[in-house]
Amino acid sequence: MKPRLLVFEFRMLGDAIMSLPFIRSASAAFQIHVTCTPKAAAVYRNHLPDEQIIPWTPGWLKDERSVESESDLRTGPFLKSIQALKPDIAVCAWADARTHYLLARSGAKRRIGFPMTAKNFFASHLGWRKRQIIAGAFLNVAGGLSLARPLLTEKLQRHDYRQHHVEDWRQLAEVVEVEWKPDLPWTKTDPAALSNGTREMLAGLKREGKRIWLVHPGARLPEHRWPQESFARVIREVFPPNEIQTLIIQPPDLELSDELKQLSPIVGTEDLPQLFALLAEVDGVLCNDTGVSHAAAAVGRRVVSVFTAGEPDWFAPWGSRDLAVRQDVCPHHPCLGRCVMPSVICRDAVTVEQVKEKVLQALNG
Repeated sequence: MKPRLLVFEFRMLGDAIMSLPFIRSASAAFQIHVTCTPKAAAVYRNHLPDEQIIPWTPGWLKDERSVESESDLRTGPFLKSIQALKPDIAVCAWADARTHYLLARSGAKRRIGFPMTAKNFFASHLGWRKRQIIAGAFLNVAGGLSLARPLLTEKLQRHDYRQHHVEDWRQLAEVVEVEWKPDLPWTKTDPAALSNGTREMLAGLKREGKRIWLVHPGARLPEHRWPQESFARVIREVFPPNEIQTLIIQPPDLELSDELKQLSPIVGTEDLPQLFALLAEVDGVLCNDTGVSHAAAAVGRRVVSVFTAGEPDWFAPWGSRDLAVRQDVCPHHPCLGRCVMPSVICRDAVTVEQVKEKVLQALNG
C-alpha cells in the first residue's frame, strides 16, 4: 500500500492550480489526499477521487488581514477527518504558521513546509506582512509548546526570494523524492462540459479558419483590474487586423462596459470544468492577474496577463511568464492588493502599447 501524503492548499483558485504539477509528480509514489477550500476542490477532481479531497474553509479566510489565535484553529470535524487518514507525510507550500499548526494536528510523522521567514514570505517588505511574520513566529512557538512537538519536522527555505510559486512545489517534490513533472498541460478537459450554443459557435469559427482569443477583464480585487477601455483598445487595434476572433468571458462580479459588449461575443461559464473546456478550445488568452490566467496555463494556452498589485516573478501563469506585463512605478510594490498610494499607479501605468506588444509576441511566437 502506498504511503499517504496529505497536501494543504487553502488559498485561491489559481494557487490550487499551481499545485497540480506536485500532485501529478507525487501520485505514482503516494496515495494523495488534499484539503482545500470548497471552491478549489473542483481543481483536484480531475486528478483525485472525491474521497481523497477534503473541502474546508479556515476561519482566517473570512478576514485575511487577521492572524487568528490558536484556539480559532480547533475545528473538531475537520481535524477528525484529517486525523482519520493517518497520513504519513503532510506538506504545505505556503509560509503560514496557521496551516503548519494543522499539519501538526494531522498526526503525520513528517511535516514539511516553509517557515514564516522574510525569505519565504511573499512581500515581506510591507509593514503588515512583517507583523504577520511576528505573529506567525509566536504561533509557531505557542503551537509547538501546546502540542509538545514542532509544527514542522522539516523546514525548507526558498532557493530564491523571487522564485515562482510553482518552484516552491518543486522543492517539496525534491524532499519527498518524486520525479518532478511540470510539463503542460496540467489538467484534462471535456468539451462536453460546454453548452450547446458555445460548442456550435466555436465549431463555426473553426470551420471559417479563425484563430480565437479569449479576453477576461475581471479580477477578484479591484486593484488587479486593468481598465475595460484599455482592453477594448487592445481588442480593436490588434485582433481584427490579424484576423483573430475575440470572445469575452463574462466575469461573475463585474458589469461589462457597453464598448466591450459591442466588440466581441460574450461567453459565460458556470463552473470550473466549463472554464477549462472553453480555454482548451481557443488559441490564447488576454486577462488580468487572476485565476483565469492559471486555468489557461494549466490547459497549455499562451496567456498575456496584466499585473498590477501582484508580482509576476511569483505568480505569472506557468509557460507564459515572458508574456506578463507590469510597470515598475510604485515603491510599495507588490502590495498584494492593499494600495497605500493616492491612486492605483501600478495599474494606471500599464499602457495599451505594452499589452499590444505582448499580444503580438504571443501571436508570432
